Amino acid sequence: MKAHLFTLIELLVVIAIIAILASMLLPALSKARDRAKSANCTSNLKQIGFAAITYTGDYNGLTNPYWGDSVPGDPKKETPEYIILKANRLKGWNIYYGMGRLTQLKYLAGGKVFGCPLLTNLYGAAGNFDGVANYKDFYDVSKYDQNLGSKYLCSGYYFVPFDLETTYRSGFPSDKGWSGTSYRLNKPNLPMITDDLQFKSRRHTPVGVNVCYQDGSVKSQVTSTQCGWLWWEMRDLWKELDRNRRK
Repeated sequence: MKAHLFTLIELLVVIAIIAILASMLLPALSKARDRAKSANCTSNLKQIGFAAITYTGDYNGLTNPYWGDSVPGDPKKETPEYIILKANRLKGWNIYYGMGRLTQLKYLAGGKVFGCPLLTNLYGAAGNFDGVANYKDFYDVSKYDQNLGSKYLCSGYYFVPFDLETTYRSGFPSDKGWSGTSYRLNKPNLPMITDDLQFKSRRHTPVGVNVCYQDGSVKSQVTSTQCGWLWWEMRDLWKELDRNRRK
């Protein structure tokens, strides 16, 4: 019995069918992967939010005593503007900053939860840890337990260091007197943690963002606020994410 040999046309038809099936399956697989990353992101935010809320319960309703730099005894060292722009900083040298202190104080078991799964470019143009210049940021939380020297480890999440109303006070953001003002979690409608929107393309709005509110709930929201390296853009974002805001 002779073996049947495929003709060139038959092979091309099979290849075309496979290509069509792949084109149909790949978007579904990509969406499934994105959903898994979003679920991981939500889990991270819930863990960090619960730790922050537990901390405030132990410290008379006050959130972390400092956000911008490594001087707990002198929270007025930095201006509020700087604290807002660096509210995702976790560690430098062997010093834990802001939310990074939740692991130092054992409210979180480790720093892995600070890594947003949607953030894949962890070193930017530097390429790797060795390429990061002194006093520059990177986002690889696998380095969390190491002595980082003069490099700053940042989270893929952005923490809200000030009450929204405080940011409208006279003298804010240059008056260092406001730098020692701790955030009290008494407004469950306002955000406590968000995705760091400085990583997202803001040219095509609106953009989805995961938000952990002051009551610990996590919601996926849509925002049209343009976010860059300006402190008042972050304030506008927090205002837009207010769950009580009229649409």
